[in-house]
Amino acid sequence: MPSMDDEFRTMRDLSISKVHEHLAALRRMRNSLVSPLCRMPYEIIAKIVSFVPDPSDGDEHSSLLIAKSGPICNHVWSILKDTPKFWGHVDFNQRDSLTNLFRCRGRPSRLWIRYGPSETRNSWTTSTLYNWFAIAAPSVELLEEFRFYGTPSDFDIYRWIFANPLPLLHTLTVVSGRIQYSWVPEIIETWAISGQFPAGLRSVTLKQVLIPWETLLTSHLVDLDLDYSQTSEGLPIFMSTFVELLSLCSRLETLRLFCAGPETQDDNLAHTPGANPVHLTSLRVFEISDDALNIAYIMNHLKFPDATHIHIEPSIDFPEHLVSFTLPGLTRISPFEGLVRWSAGQESTLSLGNTKFTYHMDVDDEEFMETFMFTFDAPFVEFAGYSACALTALELDFDHEFEPRQIVWFTVLASLPALQRLSCSSTPFTSRYFAPKFFAELGKGSQGEIHCPKLKELDLSRFDIYDVDLVSVILLALYRRDKAGFPVQKFSSSKSFESSELDVFRRRAAAMESPKVLDREVLG
Repeated sequence: MPSMDDEFRTMRDLSISKVHEHLAALRRMRNSLVSPLCRMPYEIIAKIVSFVPDPSDGDEHSSLLIAKSGPICNHVWSILKDTPKFWGHVDFNQRDSLTNLFRCRGRPSRLWIRYGPSETRNSWTTSTLYNWFAIAAPSVELLEEFRFYGTPSDFDIYRWIFANPLPLLHTLTVVSGRIQYSWVPEIIETWAISGQFPAGLRSVTLKQVLIPWETLLTSHLVDLDLDYSQTSEGLPIFMSTFVELLSLCSRLETLRLFCAGPETQDDNLAHTPGANPVHLTSLRVFEISDDALNIAYIMNHLKFPDATHIHIEPSIDFPEHLVSFTLPGLTRISPFEGLVRWSAGQESTLSLGNTKFTYHMDVDDEEFMETFMFTFDAPFVEFAGYSACALTALELDFDHEFEPRQIVWFTVLASLPALQRLSCSSTPFTSRYFAPKFFAELGKGSQGEIHCPKLKELDLSRFDIYDVDLVSVILLALYRRDKAGFPVQKFSSSKSFESSELDVFRRRAAAMESPKVLDREVLG
């Protein structure tokens, strides 16, 4: 007869067994519902849920795919709709838009929305969407990023989103295909009036839109990428106002400006130094693409002493008269050859890194003028500070085929004793007529025009290397620098060469200097 202890142990074992069975059943139920979702990143889930075929594509299989994907979306949506974390990872772009998620409720074919410029809104669909909004409202407030690309077919949706407080929003990106969208100004004006402007907004990117951008310039802003367009009459006022408002962005670290508008005609305004220039001491990256006079205005009224990367790209050439900037503390710059237009008999001044380079160029006669064969007077360098001496990285863009003004960079490079990395790009024309002399001078070391004693890296990955003769010149320059005690430790090129081509070079070079160092592999 079993003892009471044995019976107790038996009952306990049965109870434990029942508990295990119950837990196993719950686990199976949970796994059948959300197992893939429990272990999948939310940003991946967003793409899965939003990937439903577009019935307007005309694909004969679209209706079948929608019929199959509808129940799946309903199932997934029933799990995710009350998951706040999901809303922090939704990316609103042209393909994976929020509209696609609406089809998770009900019949996908009825809830598919694709507004075009001439289409009218369906009241039933709109009311259905706002019913859906009521469910999503608590989660939308957790939105961290808003990225919109393409046409504003779903403007009602975006207007509704921005009508909610978005305390966690830190990134706003609007890249559109038209000039102006009415809902964007309305959203920003709503923020300004209601006082619900996202206090944590740190990064703003606006492309091809006209909006009241001044409301976005706050002390919280760290990254601003602005694509603006204005008429020539309003452009000077716009630039002056813009520079003044930038004083509010005390924490700005990255500033990118692009303008495709017309050139302003107010030369005096552009070249008059500002009485009280705006100082952006936190700015590290500055990029601008605009017409020459707007760039001159910015550089004369905006100071960023601690910038480490500056990229300047004029949409048209600079005029012939004086254009001068001062960029103290610069360690990296990407100048474009369009920065200065060298015209016959004119003198141009350009300041880069607080060092002024002044050149004068003459044309022998009209025949040479027609063929763009220029002769240069002896250029000279006039130091105005220490910044050029501290320049460590330089990118040269030899992409202009008709004006061989690249010769001026000989003097520029001679003034950069701290230069460690040199990157060059070219066209076949400039590499054929300019590169041999350039690299020949680079290989002379202290005896040539281009010294650069600390040059350690030469990047020619964007440089057109057209034949083995240029390879000979480049490798011979590297060998001579090695021999002179100024070795280039890292070299990359845009072309890999067959061993037979290198053998041709070795035979040619051996007749001159017998460079044993060239037996090593130097071409990447």
